[in-house]
Amino acid sequence: MTTPGEETLPLSPEALDSLMAREVSQLSFIDRSSIYEEIHGVQSLAIQETPELIRQSLLSFQHEIDIFRGKKSAYDDAMTAGSRYVCSNELRIKFLRADFFDPKKAVARFLLRLENLFDFFGPVALQRPLQYSDLGRKETELLRKGFIQILPTRDRAGRLVEVANFRTEFWEADKDTRAKVIMYFEDAISEDMETQKNGLVVIVAWDDRLNMAAGISTTQEDYDVMVRVKASTPYRWSAVHICVPEGPLSRLYRAFILLTFGQESRVRARVYPGFNMETQYKLLTFGINVLDIPITHTGSIKLKNHLQWIKTRRAIDEARKQGVNFAGTLHPGTNDVLFSKGGNQNHHGNYEFRSLIENLLSQERYKNVFISRCNRCTSDREQRESIRYEIIRQIRARGGRFLALDKGGWWVELPIESSDLHDRVATSVYDHQKRMEARQKQKRTKSDTQDMSNGANTDLRMDEGGFCFSGFRPCGS
Repeated sequence: MTTPGEETLPLSPEALDSLMAREVSQLSFIDRSSIYEEIHGVQSLAIQETPELIRQSLLSFQHEIDIFRGKKSAYDDAMTAGSRYVCSNELRIKFLRADFFDPKKAVARFLLRLENLFDFFGPVALQRPLQYSDLGRKETELLRKGFIQILPTRDRAGRLVEVANFRTEFWEADKDTRAKVIMYFEDAISEDMETQKNGLVVIVAWDDRLNMAAGISTTQEDYDVMVRVKASTPYRWSAVHICVPEGPLSRLYRAFILLTFGQESRVRARVYPGFNMETQYKLLTFGINVLDIPITHTGSIKLKNHLQWIKTRRAIDEARKQGVNFAGTLHPGTNDVLFSKGGNQNHHGNYEFRSLIENLLSQERYKNVFISRCNRCTSDREQRESIRYEIIRQIRARGGRFLALDKGGWWVELPIESSDLHDRVATSVYDHQKRMEARQKQKRTKSDTQDMSNGANTDLRMDEGGFCFSGFRPCGS
């Protein structure tokens, strides 16, 4: 299997196409089918975890570090400095999951990551997760322009989606600045448990109308830095979508990007001719919410969600400095129920929430129990309480949480026994029951109108024949 860095520039687009075809053909039929299904979000290749597997894997991980023959000076420096962060199981398990619990591969990735952290950020990066304050002026300016963003919604498989809109200005930045911004994103993304287990979905988009001729650096030095960073990513890429327009320069850019990915990511790549409407329709079939992709129809970058993401990351940093856990949630899970003003109707958890309410209200014992609003009726009060607890129980059983939008712009979980949660659930049930009543009334009205219309037409035909509709008797009889 080809490893990142094994290829060298220059490699023509034609040679890369041949390389990718050969890599796919080397896979077994079962592997190809499994990768295909994972790309579409139908299944995950993640290893089923057990406490025993994790315990044994962590022991093997340390053993592989002890016998590692390559460069591990950053690790040795961290041990000398007494770094608890580098020794933490929380950090090491990320790399084990990224390599399907293969300790040898995971350790190679882990040690390279430590070398990169030390080289680009210094010894402080071996003591704790990266923070926004670790970025310099050039890095923060590049970060805030939104060339790389995390979508606010997950795909249908619950995976985070990263959009890399590598425009000319991104490539005009020096290679170290680009690498530090990418590594900061990687560190933040790796904190998401679903991403650790099921991987990240990556979209590389380049708008058709933008100039690709200027500013694209494809030197061997740039390539080597990109390969180093990609090879040490603390999670895997489970699907890659390359959206680059056709043309000689475009194909060169596409070849450079794909070459840095390594075989594990290339066999999961799909290539499209630009980021146009047709491409967006294709991305929809992979369960990606294209409406959240931060690119307008004119090619501009949308920054609202991205700036909120940065704000939340800084709040997380501040909480860690104070030694407390951040109470917010950056990316709601697929099964979470979101309470906020509009915009969440299409969230999968909210859809399931509405379906659950409708199913329960269709049961005879719950019909009209919220519409009646009879607070003095003991039976009605008990039924309202019963349906609230049943809804909460079923959502929790699916692994979902109830989240409300905080004034800071992030999501916070509502405690199960809180009156706030029960009031929100009760209001949702009441509103849904009112909507169901309105739909039923509308159907009855439409049916009655249709009957009257049919009757009027019948009367008109009978009258023209000289008969009344009732009993087909002659008029006047």
